[in-house]
Amino acid sequence: FNIVQGSYNITEREVRAIQDMLTEIAELKELLIILSDDFTSHVKTNQTLKKELDTIIERTLIISKKLDENLILIDEIYQDEQEARKHIAFLTDKLNGTKKYIKYAYFDDQQKYLSIIKQLNLKLTELYKMLGAFPIDIVKLNEAVKFLSEEVERTTQEINTFIYKMLLTEFMLVYVNRYYHIPQYQNDLNMAEELFYRRDYIKAYEKVSNILDNINPSEKKLVLEKYQAQFNRLFQ
Repeated sequence: FNIVQGSYNITEREVRAIQDMLTEIAELKELLIILSDDFTSHVKTNQTLKKELDTIIERTLIISKKLDENLILIDEIYQDEQEARKHIAFLTDKLNGTKKYIKYAYFDDQQKYLSIIKQLNLKLTELYKMLGAFPIDIVKLNEAVKFLSEEVERTTQEINTFIYKMLLTEFMLVYVNRYYHIPQYQNDLNMAEELFYRRDYIKAYEKVSNILDNINPSEKKLVLEKYQAQFNRLFQ
């Protein structure tokens, strides 16, 4: 583990102790490789080999004891790693959901928004690389997850809200056009359609909403319920 001093109430002494253990483990691995080569080439007596092996075992037991003493600290880091893993998976699902939403909507700026999602997925890939690194820098990973989470939440909310309002306005426009034959609504319907094609979905929605309010507020409620039911079937 690549530990940063000050995190998890870790003192400078504990940081140094963990770093020393990592260094010693690397040394012992090298000694085992050399010992294996010596055994294969028969350049040393069995007694000498056994003595060297006993020394390695003794040093390994000391490291094991130190690890037991620091087990709480290591477990805390492990739990943080698992939380980071779950959160990264959550961000992946969130981006995939928004990507599906964008593709379903199929509108003029579709590629622009798909490109935004692609860039966020590239940043997410970096988190997966950090998660799979050894030794893992859990503090740096946590900071990166926090930063990207805020960006993903903000961006997906903006995109999802925009598309939701666009699709809702389109749904309501199609529905309310059944009243186009009534002269008093024709002008407002034409304006609503023009606003929609100018991508001013908020004003287009307000215009269509007002038309339905004038026709029958209960009918407007029914239209909204139908849209929500259709939305739920598609995306939930």
